[in-house]
Amino acid sequence: MKNSIENIVSINLENKKVIWLEKSNNYMVVEKFVFEIISKIQKFNNSKKVIEWISNNMKLSNSDAKEILNAVQNLISVSKKKQENIDFKFETPTSFFSEKYYKINGIYFLIQFQSEKVTFYVHPKLAHLEVEKQEKIDEKLTIFSQNSYIILLENNIFMDAWKLEDFHFFQGKLSMLLISKAYQKEEKDWMGIFHASAISDAKKAILFMGNSGSGKSTLSALLMHHGFLTISDDFVPVLRENQHVYNFPVGISIKEKSVEILKDFYPELNTATSYNLTQKKLVRYLTPKKTVKQNFPCKAFVFVKYQKEETSVSLKEISKLETFQKVIPETWLFPSKENANMFLNWFSKIPCYELKYSDNNAMIQTVKQLFSDEI
Repeated sequence: MKNSIENIVSINLENKKVIWLEKSNNYMVVEKFVFEIISKIQKFNNSKKVIEWISNNMKLSNSDAKEILNAVQNLISVSKKKQENIDFKFETPTSFFSEKYYKINGIYFLIQFQSEKVTFYVHPKLAHLEVEKQEKIDEKLTIFSQNSYIILLENNIFMDAWKLEDFHFFQGKLSMLLISKAYQKEEKDWMGIFHASAISDAKKAILFMGNSGSGKSTLSALLMHHGFLTISDDFVPVLRENQHVYNFPVGISIKEKSVEILKDFYPELNTATSYNLTQKKLVRYLTPKKTVKQNFPCKAFVFVKYQKEETSVSLKEISKLETFQKVIPETWLFPSKENANMFLNWFSKIPCYELKYSDNNAMIQTVKQLFSDEI
């Protein structure tokens, strides 16, 4: 039968079903009757039996039931775009533009950069973690470009290669390697990686999310100045073992338009180098505060938006279903039935909010109240 399904994980979320499909590794929100049909596809693995079930239970003709089955099969056949596997010969450079040593969570890394451009794309976020040359290192990574690809080696072993236009896949893989080695974990040990800013009061963490330009970086920096910790910026890892958010202490990216707001709090931004990461995006990097504790339970998801026309601040709880549909496209989740089940149950228990603000001081007080359970 076309599009038979090996495994489904599902939960009820508000008035819908949220499901994970093993073959496509897709999470999606469906109506409950659609979930019933998917379940029958899995159970029967026979088109005639599924059509008969649809016809009998929905009181439809066989032809109408067949159309519905085809529509559901098309829905579950949609798969996420994946980075294609690259198989080609390459020559490892014999000399490098730079070799830099970093220390993350007590682990020493040597990263060899073939060119100034490759260094430029990686080093600025790690610059505050750089240490002097080490005689003994724990991990060596080699990064170079060749034939319009960027190539990553780990301890001289080929890891993967990416087309230059898919540079974000490379950045994700590099961050995953760094965080896994720093905590002596494997990729399968992480429940997921979230595109967010993770802020902590040293007890719990809140994941602040939002579109580019929503004010996340400004919010993170302001909260850090007022005693909070930025435990991860953009790349937020959550471990499957305890479902805690883990510290990934890379530099906080501050867009040029936010420098004016933050320069009085962080004078170092005035002289920090601006990096043109894309044609439209100039950023400077801010060093996060050090934290002794490395992981925190997640208290909430908060979608943030700075809006000048808004009243000073508004915080309201929003639909988990709405949040889920925003979170999933920006999230990597380890592809297994066990992990899907754990993620969906974990997510269903976490409150979700929308924060709109125009007044920074009012925003800070609201976040303090949220951490202290006063809201």
